Amino acid sequence: MYFKYKMQENLFKGEMVSNRRICPLDKMNVKDRKILYELSKNSRFSISTISKKVGLSRDVVSYRLNNMIKDGLVPGFTLFVNTSRLGLIKHVIYLKLQNVGKDEETKIVDRLVQEKNIVWVTTCSGNWDIGIIILSKDLVNFNQTFNKVMTICENNLKDYTIETEVEDKSLGLNFLVEGINVKETEKYFKDGFVKELNNPSPSENLKVDQTDIVLLNLLMANSRMSIADICAKLRLSAPAVENRIKRLIKENIIDGFMSQISIQMLGLQWHWVLLRTKNLTEEREKELRHFFKKHPYFTWLVKTVGKWNFQLSVFARDAIHFREILSELRKEFSDVIADYDSIMIFNQYKYMHKLEI
Repeated sequence: MYFKYKMQENLFKGEMVSNRRICPLDKMNVKDRKILYELSKNSRFSISTISKKVGLSRDVVSYRLNNMIKDGLVPGFTLFVNTSRLGLIKHVIYLKLQNVGKDEETKIVDRLVQEKNIVWVTTCSGNWDIGIIILSKDLVNFNQTFNKVMTICENNLKDYTIETEVEDKSLGLNFLVEGINVKETEKYFKDGFVKELNNPSPSENLKVDQTDIVLLNLLMANSRMSIADICAKLRLSAPAVENRIKRLIKENIIDGFMSQISIQMLGLQWHWVLLRTKNLTEEREKELRHFFKKHPYFTWLVKTVGKWNFQLSVFARDAIHFREILSELRKEFSDVIADYDSIMIFNQYKYMHKLEI
């Protein structure tokens, strides 16, 4: 049983809705937090699986999830796509604007969102005003899109920084169940392609056809789309669709299924920490990654080549909490952190709407 709802293909995912809160995280019902947590681990878990894991009936889980979607807490469900396996390159770019009011910034953001090779658009504060990610086939393709960015910003661009992405990894949303007893068991993991996700085995002779790309786009628009609905879209049988999904997982192109959560509605702030490291041995890097993975409020890791070596997504309760997280990191790894910066994300306007290869 999959929860169904209408979702447009170009629906914005992950929006941090301004001036709206359903319930601060510490006031949220424990069962609701567990539902969000299970969907953050795998958004293709069926209602039946989630109900068993959180200890509620299927009808109650479906009702609660429906309300979360209706209220905007869960704007959608999407896909982790390992774009490097498709031979694509990501560049993370931060823009500093000048002589720009709210209306002008909105126009710039809208034009950036319309560019098909720009797959991430956010507004932020700190040393930068806008963050984007350009997805390209090669450096020539990147340069073409980057020139469009320069044209869009025109004389309003004061400065920018470009980082080449070499790794993009989810760390989970463990803050959702901080202080809550959660039983991690394989007993109910009979759906969500869990077996395949736990055992990828990418081959050297990777072959992807246009049907695979259409399938990826369908799942990016709604990773909870039922197999039956996908069959209707692709005009394929259920076994054929399932086998394609399994193959894309095996090839490490599909790296997971996730729910989008408007964390501002939980009373949380979204920050990115930019790190430049020094004398980072293999052993210290393992310890650094372990720190990120175990910390409940680090949610995403990006490794880049450029001014910064690591970029970390951090969700924090407030500015004081973020400062505590940052202080903990700097104290634990003062010997390998050469410099750092941070930005606060206000709104995310685009996240990988569609692959166009």
